[in-house]
Amino acid sequence: MNKVFDTLPSQDKRYKRELKFYERFGEWGVNASVRGEQNAVHFHCSQYTRDGEITYSSGIEIHRKVPASYQVDTPPSQEECVFISGPCWHDGTSLGAETAEQFFLSNRYAALFSELESWLERHSHEVDE
Repeated sequence: MNKVFDTLPSQDKRYKRELKFYERFGEWGVNASVRGEQNAVHFHCSQYTRDGEITYSSGIEIHRKVPASYQVDTPPSQEECVFISGPCWHDGTSLGAETAEQFFLSNRYAALFSELESWLERHSHEVDE
């Protein structure tokens, strides 16, 4: 199962939202992204079973066309980033994904995308610092 939903258009026309569900080996996951002109934010969450317990793993990453100040002397993280269509510098966290994960798991997709847009706004400015 690979389903792509280009749903919940952003009120802010600078952003494109995308939500993709997938299933692999009997376990599921989701990728949600918000893409801007220079940057994108990517949230991922997957469910898997370990020792009979259902567990979730999630993370959130910012992808930039221009490196943040702490990345200036490093090569791009990816030469062809699917989120910004070119080289990118990215950084992410699993701890920062907790709020987005709760919105997703409670089927609050509008809130999830609002959180991702806020995250993109906050972390895009790290380039200028």
